[in-house]
Amino acid sequence: MKKILFATMVITAMAVGCQEAELENGAISNGEVFKISAALPETKTTFDPDGYQVAWEADDELTVIINSNDAYKFTKSADANDFEATGVSLQEGVNTYFAIYPYSEDVKSIESNGETNTFIPIPVKHNVAQIQSISGNTDHIKGVMYGKVDSEVSESPVIQMHQMTSIFKILIKNPAEETIHIQSITFSTDAPDAVLSGTFYVSEKGEIRGSGDKYVANATVLTVTDGAIAPASTGEFWLATTPFAVPEGNKVIVTILADEGEVTVERTAPAGGWNFEAGTVNTMKDVVYEGAETIEYMTVSELLAAVSEMQDGSEVNVEGIVAAKNARSYILIDEANQSEYILAYKNSEPSEVKIGDLVQISGNITEYAQMMQIQNPIVNKVISNSSVSYPTPDILDGDAADALVASPERKFIQFTGTLSISGSHYNVTIDGASTAVGSISYPAEDLSAYNGKPITLTGYFNGVSGSRYLNIFITSINAAPYCDVAPASLSVNSEAGSTQFTVSSNESWTITSSNSAYKVSPASGKGDATIEVLYPENAEAEAVEVIFTIKSATTEKTITLIQSAAGASIEPTELFISEYVEGSSNNKYIEIYNPTSQAIDLSGYSIVMHNFNKEHSFSQDLTMELSGSIEAGATVVYAHSKATAYSGTVILGENDNVMNFNGNDPVSLYHNGVEIDRFGPANDAVSGDFAKDHTYRRVSSVIAPSNVWVETEWEELGKDNVSDLGKHTMNK
Repeated sequence: MKKILFATMVITAMAVGCQEAELENGAISNGEVFKISAALPETKTTFDPDGYQVAWEADDELTVIINSNDAYKFTKSADANDFEATGVSLQEGVNTYFAIYPYSEDVKSIESNGETNTFIPIPVKHNVAQIQSISGNTDHIKGVMYGKVDSEVSESPVIQMHQMTSIFKILIKNPAEETIHIQSITFSTDAPDAVLSGTFYVSEKGEIRGSGDKYVANATVLTVTDGAIAPASTGEFWLATTPFAVPEGNKVIVTILADEGEVTVERTAPAGGWNFEAGTVNTMKDVVYEGAETIEYMTVSELLAAVSEMQDGSEVNVEGIVAAKNARSYILIDEANQSEYILAYKNSEPSEVKIGDLVQISGNITEYAQMMQIQNPIVNKVISNSSVSYPTPDILDGDAADALVASPERKFIQFTGTLSISGSHYNVTIDGASTAVGSISYPAEDLSAYNGKPITLTGYFNGVSGSRYLNIFITSINAAPYCDVAPASLSVNSEAGSTQFTVSSNESWTITSSNSAYKVSPASGKGDATIEVLYPENAEAEAVEVIFTIKSATTEKTITLIQSAAGASIEPTELFISEYVEGSSNNKYIEIYNPTSQAIDLSGYSIVMHNFNKEHSFSQDLTMELSGSIEAGATVVYAHSKATAYSGTVILGENDNVMNFNGNDPVSLYHNGVEIDRFGPANDAVSGDFAKDHTYRRVSSVIAPSNVWVETEWEELGKDNVSDLGKHTMNK
């Protein structure tokens, strides 16, 4: 292996005259020469507010591509102005070197478009994130350079480097008497064929090209932090673009978004037009922020309701919560109705947002893969950040996946299948599907470890491509087969009856009983199921222990059922919900009972309301943490702050969101984050107002909580019936 060195030669910056216009244009250095043999100093093009400066820094890195195929990182050496990479072979017959500054691991090779070799250097895609603080941070506009040599590779080939960016200094005046706070600046043009933010280099011709490429756009965006401009002062902002021209009569447009509103300023090109070449610094003076227009933001729900009346490409302003991100886009959900969502497609990593951000964005509405989405989203403001609770997914078997492909609708889904990765395609063969094929949309993480393996995917359905590819924006991926059961044990009285447990699995399973008199239904299946256990009376003086064994291909689990002896009682150990009141107006109560012989500290307990909307779609989990203690054999009643039906002692208004259930919202009791008791069906089984305008009281034979809703454990009473609230009877 030979060690390859890059050294440098200085080309000083050359100033040229400025145009006599409000938009001034000035040129600088046209490039630098890279050598292998000599160690010549100071040859990097960087930027500071005084213009371009020529200097290499100690940690500079280049992407060097040899013969269109093999990309390497070259690093500036510590003792000279050389770039070196160890372990790189000079192959016989190699005659082409490419270099890109700054280094990017995303550039792996030179791509062929059928006519010429091309590569896509930095900046690569439209609306590339540029971020600046008013304090003068200009790191985002460091000059991008490219170069190529086609000569015979020797011990000292030379690569001519060229600058790629044109720089714009925008001076914004604040004539007001109060400080304004700049959030973002959009720089655009109405010039035909102008390209501001995407480019690629045609290596065989030594040209930069952009027009017609799918990554380009005629706008670029600067996101501003700490962008305060004091009264009667001027703020200085810098943007980087690719080279472009504006013919006479066409415009450049600056759109300024601030907390105080939006302002647009236009400038028209004079006779001869403007030609903003690579390696120029351009000044846009006297941009005055006045007459701000307030932006009205729609919620995600409002957007989805109105989108059918909009033209494709219409500009929209939307507020919502970022629920998920991938390598090119993010999911925006409605703050109030989190089951409503839309995809915001940026075509590059959305580093400007985090999951949980409540944001205000602008973009263009369009249809893709039979679903509407927002293209070219610009984040105008991040309002706050909080945790995101995902809804219970619709679990799709093969038939359900086929049905969703045939009739797309927005939903949070889960399915299981085998992943196949081919290039940038991540397809999943869905178990049992005849038409549908899962397709993971631009995953942000490396999924190679899952290739060829069965996986369970959960996420947002994101449309149908090619009439069969079911696109999913994943929020979680699970490759390991699983088969779980809950609870771990069951306790019942000596009388004959029934109880339940659940199986959660992505495999086929069977259940056997150690005592044939204790039966389960169903005894086999695949996926999730609720298992009913039928047991006879125990007339013996000894308790009965029965073991249920649940087996899948990879897992074996057991549940132990203990039936008390005849005449004996089971000592309770855990709190449970003893009454649920969903009455008129705000008459809503939850009663918790302590069946044990000891007082229990309520720290670590919480009541969770599984909130469903009017269409019976899951919205979110709402949690109320409990405090204080509950004496042995006593109850605690939690009430909505405006409840009036019950005159006894209650805890009012601890969290009215949780206490605002409407008869279609299951309620659970949690202990240390684990669901131990539940009123109402499983989330995926809610289909209507199962408890509206009724009181439900736990029957006296129940002595323990159950995280599976057993309807026979509840006595149904009429509306506003609070006759037994505040006390509970339990028969051991």
